[in-house]
Amino acid sequence: MKKIPEKYIIYGLLSIGAVVLTFTFFNLSQTVEDIAESILHEKKDQTQVELDNFFNPVISDFRNCC
Repeated sequence: MKKIPEKYIIYGLLSIGAVVLTFTFFNLSQTVEDIAESILHEKKDQTQVELDNFFNPVISDFRNCC
């Protein structure tokens, strides 16, 4: 059986580690973007509801007076 030099094992492990770290980094970047988009949509919807609650009585009064 042929013995593999230790430096090749180390290079292989470092290469695999670099690939794993790169893959993890890109997945985390996508996760951050998804969370940010989700938060923005949630806040936009909440703002829309609050604006509707604020302006609906005014609009209703305006329609009833004319």
